[in-house]
Amino acid sequence: MTSKTLSQTEIAYRSIRDDILSCKLAPGSKLKINELCEKYAASLGAVREALSRLCSEELIISEAQKGFRVSPISTKDLQDLANTRIHIESLCLEQAITKGDLTWEANILASLHRLNHLPERQANAPELTDNLWEEAHNAFHNALIASCDSYWLQHIRKILSVQNERYRRLSAVLDQHDRDLKLEHQNIANAVLERDTAMAQQQIKDHILTTTKIVLRNFDFSIAEL
Repeated sequence: MTSKTLSQTEIAYRSIRDDILSCKLAPGSKLKINELCEKYAASLGAVREALSRLCSEELIISEAQKGFRVSPISTKDLQDLANTRIHIESLCLEQAITKGDLTWEANILASLHRLNHLPERQANAPELTDNLWEEAHNAFHNALIASCDSYWLQHIRKILSVQNERYRRLSAVLDQHDRDLKLEHQNIANAVLERDTAMAQQQIKDHILTTTKIVLRNFDFSIAEL
C-alpha cells in the first residue's frame, strides 16, 4: 500500500468519522461506497479501509448483503450508555485522585484554562460547537483521569466516550443558551483538585446526566431534524 493510499485512508476515516459524530451522516442512514468516494475524494480502497476501522469502533454496522449503515441511536441506548459511563468515569476518577501528582494537577488547570478561553460555538454556525473547542473539551476530560493507570478502565472509557459523542453534540445543538458548561467544568476540576473523590464523582455524574436529559427531552425532535 502506497503512502498516498495511506494518506487517503486516514483522511477518509477522519472525515467520515467526524460527519458521523456530528450527525451530518444521520444515525441509521445507509452508506453507499461510491457516493462516499465522490464526497470525500478518496479511492475505493481507502473508503473501504476507513469503513472497516469505523466498524471496529461500532460507529457503523456492516449488514450481510446490505452494505454499511451508520449505527442507530435510541433513548434506550443513551440511558444505558450514560449509566455505564457514570460507573466507569467514577472508577477512573477515584484512581486518578489517589495517584495524581503535581504534574497531573497542572495539566488539569492548563487544559481547563485553554477550554475556557476558546469560543464554544462556530462563528458562522452558532448552533454547532467549534472544532478547536471540541478538541479542548476532550483534552480537559482526558486530563482529569490521566493518572488512572488501569489499562482496561481507560480502554473502556475511550470506547464509551466515542459512542457518547453523537449524543453530546446533539445536546449542544438542542440546548444553546441555558447550560453553563464553564461552571460545570470548573466544579468538576475543583472537586478533583481538592481530592474530594465523592464530590468529584457526583459532579461528573451530574455533568453526564445533564447531557442525557437534554437529549431525552428533545429526542423525537432531534431525530426528525437529522
